[in-house]
Amino acid sequence: MRKVQIVSLALLIAIAGCSTDPEARKAQLLATGKSYYEKGKFKEASLIFRRALQYDARFAAAYHRLGLAELALGRYWEAMQAFQRAADLEPGNAESYEQLSDLYLTVYQTDAKRFTQLLDELESLTRRAEDSQVPPPLTLRVRGFIEIGRQNLDKAVGYFQQARRLNPADQRVVLGLAGALSRLRRYPEAERLLVEVIETQPAFETAYDLLYDLYLLQGQRARAEAILVRRLEAMPSSLAAHLKLAEHHHNAGRAEARDRLLERVAADPAAFPDGRLAAGDFCLRVGLPAQAERYYRAGAETNGPQRVTCRLRLAHVLAYQGRSAEALKIADEILEEDRSNLEARHLRGALLVETGSRKAIQEATAELEALVLRQRDNPVLRYNLARAYVAAGDLDRAIPHLLEAAQVREYLAPRYELGRIYLAKQQPELAVQLASEILELHPASITAAMLKATALLETKNAHQARQILEQVLRRQPGNRQAQFLLASLDVREKRYREAEPVLRRLYESAPEQPQYWWNLSQLYLAQGRVEQALEILNRPLRDNPRSPELLLARATVAANARRFDAALRDFEQLLELAPNDARVHERLATTYYFRGDLRSAEAHYRRALELDRNNATATLRLALLLGELGRKEESVTLLREALELEPDHPVALNNLAHWLAESPEGLDEALRLAQKAYQKAPASPTVAETLGSIYLKRNMNDEAIQLYRRLAEQDPRRPRWLSQLAQAYLQKGDPSQAIRQLERALALRPSPEEEKRIRTLLEQARR
Repeated sequence: MRKVQIVSLALLIAIAGCSTDPEARKAQLLATGKSYYEKGKFKEASLIFRRALQYDARFAAAYHRLGLAELALGRYWEAMQAFQRAADLEPGNAESYEQLSDLYLTVYQTDAKRFTQLLDELESLTRRAEDSQVPPPLTLRVRGFIEIGRQNLDKAVGYFQQARRLNPADQRVVLGLAGALSRLRRYPEAERLLVEVIETQPAFETAYDLLYDLYLLQGQRARAEAILVRRLEAMPSSLAAHLKLAEHHHNAGRAEARDRLLERVAADPAAFPDGRLAAGDFCLRVGLPAQAERYYRAGAETNGPQRVTCRLRLAHVLAYQGRSAEALKIADEILEEDRSNLEARHLRGALLVETGSRKAIQEATAELEALVLRQRDNPVLRYNLARAYVAAGDLDRAIPHLLEAAQVREYLAPRYELGRIYLAKQQPELAVQLASEILELHPASITAAMLKATALLETKNAHQARQILEQVLRRQPGNRQAQFLLASLDVREKRYREAEPVLRRLYESAPEQPQYWWNLSQLYLAQGRVEQALEILNRPLRDNPRSPELLLARATVAANARRFDAALRDFEQLLELAPNDARVHERLATTYYFRGDLRSAEAHYRRALELDRNNATATLRLALLLGELGRKEESVTLLREALELEPDHPVALNNLAHWLAESPEGLDEALRLAQKAYQKAPASPTVAETLGSIYLKRNMNDEAIQLYRRLAEQDPRRPRWLSQLAQAYLQKGDPSQAIRQLERALALRPSPEEEKRIRTLLEQARR
């Protein structure tokens, strides 16, 4: 606290001690701000530059310096605004133009699709700079990068070549030119350029990287390795040179050569102060957590400047290996020494979420919420806060934080989490869209492909889901989830012969897995193989005879096979084990319903709703049961409650519309509900019939004619559609068309009841 007070006091003195003359004041403030900037005190520098601008809002030099300070603080938007203002005030200022153009290009490269308009803004800025006599080597270089962004590679090469003739020492021009030549597959020219630059500027490290990539692109691994060796010989104290060669050896499968280089940088803290940290980071990145742990421990045991960072990394690698308790202990130890360490607080919060304890999750949520208030732009922090909300079951609070974190284009973790949430919330269309976005960024992602396939199955897009699952299995034949989903799709499409061996193999490998025993039992039940369906459940029940999930499944299978006595015996056991499980009462009620015991069915549906007021299935089924019993008002009340829980459920929409349509005052609402039901279930004859009957009651004859024509075309053997179509024509005043449709209906040999109705309409039409 004392240190902060001294800095603030010094800053106050610096500002207050300025001259009273405005010109002198702003000049003195500019000089003071520069002094703070050069000492690395960027926040103080930013404050002083802003103070200078209060004296002169057109002080271009202060805007430029403010941009540098904001850039150093990582506040890129504020930096861009300051540089833009400086460039507007002094369009000939090469330094401001260079900083602003670099920022534009940096932002554009983070997401070319999203920020494509920046290329136009950058071109406009460059034209103004050229008009204001900014040195041509700089504007030509920028134009080269603009043309690379627009895929005009030949034009880019031309601009870079002009810029290089004017300023051969500009390293960024060399990089741009080499990159453009490489994209044009003019490899010999790119190679000559980079070799020439390395010979004249042997410390130009990025040139070695580009030349290495160029050789790899052409399959010249020996020359690629040679250029890295040459780089290391030219710069033996370069940490980057050691790590790049170590990476090459790792990719080539030469572990000993890789480890020698890593040991060299880790064992010489005088030459490589960050060596242990860098070696640990390297090992973690390439999937060597045990070696990463060793290097981080070595760094954590020193008193060097990277000690705390190494301890934090050590905690991360322990968590990565599932050793969360050890990781949490390290985070706690760091916070005992320095409670203000935000990274340790963040790590501790994320680790607490992993425990699964309600109390720990509450503590983690509070910690992470407090951190987000201080670091609103930290996407990883927002992701971990969202995970805490998910762990607490609060999906709605998680979504905005995941959406914010997903703004970072390459950060895929929040997108995956969002996809899982959309599936859990029964919003598969959003999950499909999200998975497609991930696959654009990372086409090889098996996880994204599986997410998309799962969501497509939920949207009934079976064909595309099958294509994706087959592609996954070609790449990963042993992917059990893909095998399971494809087999489940086969069951849905009644391709039992294809599905059975796959589900049987998965079941034999893990008979205790619910998804395997449930789907295989449903396959057998669908084919009428009841004994096999029950045996699939009996096997895991022998090992776990009091499993509520297995007993509920067996009771459901028995009920579906109309073996009601067997089902009820299992339900009796279930009520002993889980008397307050709403699902048990709901399934038991359905069993009683199909057995014909409507009173018991009603009692258990009501008990299910007492236990879970949000049980949409029990609400809807009780509403339908009461409707069958003629208790209209109770049924309508429950149908409205069901629609509050599931607003788009076509059965609830249709049945409520049916009841409301019985009275003239309910027709308007009935029409709205029936139209919505038809949108959700256009293939349902019952839903179509409800909508058509409402059209007829409201004398919406054109709409009724259109609907019944479509239905008659889809199912031309159904007399009902033709008789309803005839009634619409009759109400419209077109008896000849009505007679034609009624005669067609009679030719289809309708039921006696329907025939009587048709002949009554025919008499009316012929009068």
